[in-house]
Amino acid sequence: MKAKFENQAFPVIGAISYPEVGINLPVFNGDGDTTMLYGAGTMKEGQIMGQGNFALASHHVSNVIGQSGAGLLFSPLVNAEVGQRIYLTNKDEIFEYQVQKVYTVLPEQGHVISDQPNQKMITLITCATDDRYRIVVQGNLLQTYPFDSDNAKWFESKFTQYRK
Repeated sequence: MKAKFENQAFPVIGAISYPEVGINLPVFNGDGDTTMLYGAGTMKEGQIMGQGNFALASHHVSNVIGQSGAGLLFSPLVNAEVGQRIYLTNKDEIFEYQVQKVYTVLPEQGHVISDQPNQKMITLITCATDDRYRIVVQGNLLQTYPFDSDNAKWFESKFTQYRK
């Protein structure tokens, strides 16, 4: 709760849209508690969208004052499935990924965010509902195209940071 009330400004470096599960969030540098309270945070310093293994993390909200937080932040990753599409933008380009793997790991299995030789991929991570494991969603880059009024449709939904 302390992080929620800290008066901090976070520069947005982009946005992530995962329409099939209902995620639409700003992307910030870093994965601290405060950053992940407002959107998705980068997990490795110096990451570049569309290159290597672009890893993002955010919170799983299982209960908000007695109400379900199922649609907030990265909570919807529990509904991720192979074949779904994830869109990432830096407001110059849009990077379209297709989900290849959905699985759980222990918190200390951080190797899942390591770059893989000759692969352009995305990795999304959040806590599982019981906090003993992490949900990992990984996808491969399918294509990159310009961010323009025709392609911006993936990012027009309201951000899923707060209860609607």
